[in-house]
Amino acid sequence: MPRKVFALNNTGTEVQTVLGYHEPKENVIYIDNAEINSFATTIDVSTAMDLDIPASSRDDDSVSARELLGGGGESGPDFNISPYSMESGSEYEHNEKILARIFRNIDEKVFDMAINMPSKFMKSVFVNKNFPELKGKKKEMAIKKEVNNKLDRPVNEANFDYINTVDNKILAFTYEGLPPFFNIYDKVKEQIKIRPKVKLILPEELILSNLVNYNYEPGPEDYVAIVHITTELSRIIITKGGKILHISQPINEHANSPGLLNKISGRLLFEKDISSINKFSRIVVTGEREEKDVVDYLRKQYSESELIEYFSVSETKFEINPEFINDDMSKLAPALGLLVSELLCKERNENFVDLVPSYIKDRQISFKLSWYNITLLILLAMTPVYLSTLYTKKKTEHNDWKTKTEDISNKLAEIQYVDVKMDSINSVLISIVDELNRVKGISKGANRLSETAKILSDEIEKIGGIWLTNMDYSRKEIIIEGYSKFRNRIPELVAKFENAEVKSITPDEIREAVVYRFQIVIHKLVKDETIFDPKITPANEG
Repeated sequence: MPRKVFALNNTGTEVQTVLGYHEPKENVIYIDNAEINSFATTIDVSTAMDLDIPASSRDDDSVSARELLGGGGESGPDFNISPYSMESGSEYEHNEKILARIFRNIDEKVFDMAINMPSKFMKSVFVNKNFPELKGKKKEMAIKKEVNNKLDRPVNEANFDYINTVDNKILAFTYEGLPPFFNIYDKVKEQIKIRPKVKLILPEELILSNLVNYNYEPGPEDYVAIVHITTELSRIIITKGGKILHISQPINEHANSPGLLNKISGRLLFEKDISSINKFSRIVVTGEREEKDVVDYLRKQYSESELIEYFSVSETKFEINPEFINDDMSKLAPALGLLVSELLCKERNENFVDLVPSYIKDRQISFKLSWYNITLLILLAMTPVYLSTLYTKKKTEHNDWKTKTEDISNKLAEIQYVDVKMDSINSVLISIVDELNRVKGISKGANRLSETAKILSDEIEKIGGIWLTNMDYSRKEIIIEGYSKFRNRIPELVAKFENAEVKSITPDEIREAVVYRFQIVIHKLVKDETIFDPKITPANEG
């Protein structure tokens, strides 16, 4: 079954969605669903403050979503936070209903999700140095330093990535807070009863570049200009051979502004001049059209050799359910670009950056990890039972062979030629005894580990506010490492065991919250260790 991806492009005033999958053998992307829905009110950049985080088991251990997810903070001066992203109200709740309905219209129960980061919230910065002498983390630190200088503020570590441009520059992307729509999504996810994973957060510049590259397949020397118009601003992206060459400064004119067309035309001429481009092989217009015929206006300004058109879906690249085809597919271009980026460009690492914050990734795998841990605990609990059954079976076999051996020995004691047969039977008997002893040793060790894990888990759960990161186990001692939200709970945990000591307690900081990293050595877990060595009575000896 092919992997389904739900692409959601939020413009702030409306949401464009497509659901599709890729068929590698045919090299076609199939579109099952495509919609455009208007929001009741504008959705802007959000913080982590309103996200739905389950409460702790103890009241005094409760943590805010900001502490758990990180990255909340104060937004920079360029990020105007909508009041509807911070508090509930009738219009905001209406947005929740719209988003919930969009998800309910999807028939699929399992799918991945790709979302955009609108240009108005994304900071894209060109760095002229490529730092070829640096690798890995050192190169990333050098790029961040350059971006910091250009933005005059530190970049958000969780929301940062970069690509190489076609002219050997660095194009870096960063943003503050959470991507728009996360506040609403977290409020409606309980209603829709599904948990799609956000696999992709991508800026509009890369989304559109990937779409045009896939849909039109420009040659390595072809210059393509993408004119993307939104309700609040417009942007021009210049690509060469499908890779980004330059991103112009935004044109701060709304889609219905009388001066918009003239500014777009002038900006295109300026980009041609500064990049020494003789001609564009293609100019593709995407986004809002309003009442203006942008293509018709631009055709009057340029030569006939330059192909100017609204984005149209290539029939050899996409197969769309006829129910969702309309005359203005250029408006769905960003959502289609998200689909292309997740299904194709992510694997090829073309025009791709990873802007999904680590705290979002962690939150999405927590459910899977908890089931994994539960399964592991069940297996550990069942192991002693299984080994006990196996031990009983081997013991019975041992007794049977012993009886047979004694019987044969008594009957053939005076017959010399049976020595060879007796040796063979004795060899089998010795092998069974060795196997029995091995099984018995494994059973004891597994039972001890299972009981130890249960005692540790129970005591940590009773105290609360403590989580483990590592455990080294041996019969002589157990070394556990982890974090505690409160310093006094570490000695409280140590006091629960018969013979244990604190090796170290070190203050640390995780996402702006002070926690305490610790190491505890347990020399003796409980006073009575007979619980680790239960008496097992074979069936035939009962």
